[in-house]
Amino acid sequence: MSYRTDFWLNIVGHPNTNDLPDRVKDCVVNSYNHTVSDLMCGEASDISWSSCESDMENLSRNFPEYIFELTGYGQEHEDMWVIQARKGKIVYKDAEVIWPTFSAEDFEE
Repeated sequence: MSYRTDFWLNIVGHPNTNDLPDRVKDCVVNSYNHTVSDLMCGEASDISWSSCESDMENLSRNFPEYIFELTGYGQEHEDMWVIQARKGKIVYKDAEVIWPTFSAEDFEE
């Protein structure tokens, strides 16, 4: 069994696909035939997409005017990360989870 991840795509400055040209939103990104629109709508759930980094490099090379941000939520609860891709280059960052500090005041009515 392969490792499974939920993927979400964002294009910096474009919260939805309404203002994107068809050539961008209809572009097939991976071997699952997900398009940019599919990934922005969260339709890449529970899949094993091991080529996501190289696929994002290629996507950003084809559309250098955009910054693509792919977020992954893996099947292990601490596996959360984000990749930003622009002009064929990617930057990978792990999530940093910071729990708030509790105090006695939190229990006061």
